[in-house]
Amino acid sequence: MRKSGFWKIFILIAACNPVFAATADKKPDQADIADPADGFTDTTPKAQPPQRAETKQGQQLQRQLENTDIQTNASWLGVKPDHFLALYRADSSGKPYANLILLHDNQQHPDWPGLVHQIRTQLTRHGWNTLSAAVPMIPVGEVLAAPELQNPAPPASDEAAATPPPGTKPAESRPEPDTAEATAAPNTPVPDAATTAGPVEYPAADVPSILAQRVQHAVRFIRAQSPLPIFIAAIGSSATQLEQQGQVVLSEGISAVVIIDPTPLPDKDGLDPAAPGIQSLALPVLDLVPEFNPHSDPQLRKQEAAQLQRRHYQQRVIPGATAGFVQYEMAVIKAIRGWGKRLLAGD
Repeated sequence: MRKSGFWKIFILIAACNPVFAATADKKPDQADIADPADGFTDTTPKAQPPQRAETKQGQQLQRQLENTDIQTNASWLGVKPDHFLALYRADSSGKPYANLILLHDNQQHPDWPGLVHQIRTQLTRHGWNTLSAAVPMIPVGEVLAAPELQNPAPPASDEAAATPPPGTKPAESRPEPDTAEATAAPNTPVPDAATTAGPVEYPAADVPSILAQRVQHAVRFIRAQSPLPIFIAAIGSSATQLEQQGQVVLSEGISAVVIIDPTPLPDKDGLDPAAPGIQSLALPVLDLVPEFNPHSDPQLRKQEAAQLQRRHYQQRVIPGATAGFVQYEMAVIKAIRGWGKRLLAGD
């Protein structure tokens, strides 16, 4: 009797106690779920915000260069998410006299095989510090993969390829760089197949003004590395955008501009597809043109320079070269070196 009475009292107390009642009401599977307040940490990877194709490409290029090119300093300029990759390479001759900011063509990257790679690496052997900056992509479809170069041989006569038109002073002759280094294939990261121009890319209409902002960042960066005169070399569509944004870009203390085979911009909303000009480039300009199949009419720019009485405009045709200057990269480099030296010397 006493034992039975004791259990009745215990059951009555348990039923009235809220702690016991809550435990009894919990389902077994709920009792094993951890409460975040109890110190549980969620280790599930969080989804990353979408990135522009250019940013992904730059990150991959930076990783490759860190393992293969100790002479190049890869930096990200600007503020996220609008930051961009810039590759700085200091002069290795011991006698620097100029800085060069290099702007590649649309849908390329700052170490694109061929002309971009050769300019940014070979000029540093001859007194130049170079900064190759990523250019915002104009969305025109799938992002291009870097071509696989087969280390092409130089032209039969490199001196002949660098010969200027009659009436102009030839570029100063310098020793050739080592063949192995001059033709070495650069790092060429290929974007994922699914990487296309999508909603995260810049609207086409915004690209020229964004490029102008990037040039301003690049000027501040390279000026912090060296106080020497600053040249800008722009290739293809970058040369055209530079002309359209000249009033903004060239207020940054630029000494001179090199435009390399300017390309009309795509006929897209907000872009001006007109032929490239030099109206706003009120600085010394070197206009480098391939002999065959240029992307725009060089005679129109030459006539415009005459009408504007631009005394410091010079157009140079690279004999034998076609669009892209494949196998004629060294002729382009010699033309830049010779013109730059004469310009700084006051000739």
